Amino acid sequence: MKKLLCLLLIFSVTSCSLSRLVVRVTHPLILGVQKSCLEEKNIMFAEQAFPGLIKLAEGIFYTEPSSVFYASKLAFLYGAYCFAYLDETPFDEFDRNSEFKKQQILDFYRRSKYFALQALSLKHKNCQADLYDKTRIDKFLLSVKNSESEALFWLCFSWAMEIFTSLEDPKALSELWIIEKLALHSSRIDPEYFCGGAFSILAAYWGARSDLLGGSSEKAREFYSRALEYNKNRSLIPHYVNMRYISIVKENASEFEDLAANISNFNAGSSDTALINEVIKKKAVSLFSKKDNFF
Repeated sequence: MKKLLCLLLIFSVTSCSLSRLVVRVTHPLILGVQKSCLEEKNIMFAEQAFPGLIKLAEGIFYTEPSSVFYASKLAFLYGAYCFAYLDETPFDEFDRNSEFKKQQILDFYRRSKYFALQALSLKHKNCQADLYDKTRIDKFLLSVKNSESEALFWLCFSWAMEIFTSLEDPKALSELWIIEKLALHSSRIDPEYFCGGAFSILAAYWGARSDLLGGSSEKAREFYSRALEYNKNRSLIPHYVNMRYISIVKENASEFEDLAANISNFNAGSSDTALINEVIKKKAVSLFSKKDNFF
């Protein structure tokens, strides 16, 4: 009996050690594949790689659920994949599958949001409760440091996209104030993350609603300028945000057309934003084809 217990103990310790070793060894692999995907200019080829990368990271996370690294990566991967390959909003008014597509989009953004919350909860036990509490959220955010910027940004991004996809839902709208808090803190702790992405979220936050519904043209333009500043001409993200959220809501057809042309003719950028820029060019073409629905 004692021998059996010893063997079980040894097996248990060995299994834990091997699991941790696998988690450590696969860190550079995940980072390498992620880098390779983001540098890929062929959208369809990259699309085939993403699901395998996501499921690999997910499997490792379930083996080691205390890994902030994998939880953060899954938040990024699910959010980026959904935006790039599933999110076709705004839908054409004659699209009979729009409700099915919408639910699929929401499902994937919620997966991203779930893993971002998991990453933050590993260091901040009351994270989820604090986020919904107007008297505690500021104190919680002050405790979120630069090392957690990836999880914070993708929480903000996925949550914002979930709300923007459901603007007719009163519950979603009631959570909109949280997005501003998250984006502002994200912009403070790591303003350059994802090409100044936090400022693009803030531009969309203020620009996606008319001034009568709580939006602000002035603030949207201000954050759009900040996004351009930190983007450093690396990506098309700020330009697409302006085209998709600001110019349409403000009914500025000429700006919409100019942005579409600028996106189409964009040849700058950097290698690590190649996929992002190709995705946005495709999205801009699709958005422009629906122009008559907006103006």
